[in-house]
Amino acid sequence: MKRNTARVDWVTVFLGACLIAIFGQLTWMDIDFYLESTVTVGEVVKLNHGGYHPEVSFTTDKGVTVTFPGSSTYPVEAGDRFEVRYLRRAPDMQPKVNQTLNLFDFMPLIFGVVVVVSGLMGKSLLNFGSKNDQL
Repeated sequence: MKRNTARVDWVTVFLGACLIAIFGQLTWMDIDFYLESTVTVGEVVKLNHGGYHPEVSFTTDKGVTVTFPGSSTYPVEAGDRFEVRYLRRAPDMQPKVNQTLNLFDFMPLIFGVVVVVSGLMGKSLLNFGSKNDQL
């Protein structure tokens, strides 16, 4: 009995591995931000594009008021207060709402794993179907 095994598409596996490597670099940068940042309380000033995209205002430990467009993993309303992380040396440079999904970007990892598995199953991202596959 012959076994029908698909050939591994190494280009697709390589592309998936690159996405996973990008995830590793982004995670390293996120951990660095997390370790160096300061936590304070921010307030939702207004909503941008619905309840998950607030405009957040906070005051640094030096008394500087900073407003930034944030992202929340749960719906918020104007006037809500929650923790914000910012860098003391540059408080207006990419402050973030202090929620796990906002601090770490998991999308490259998810896409990378899907692409690697697809490549190991013999599916190519570069081949969008041959003429034989069409009716």
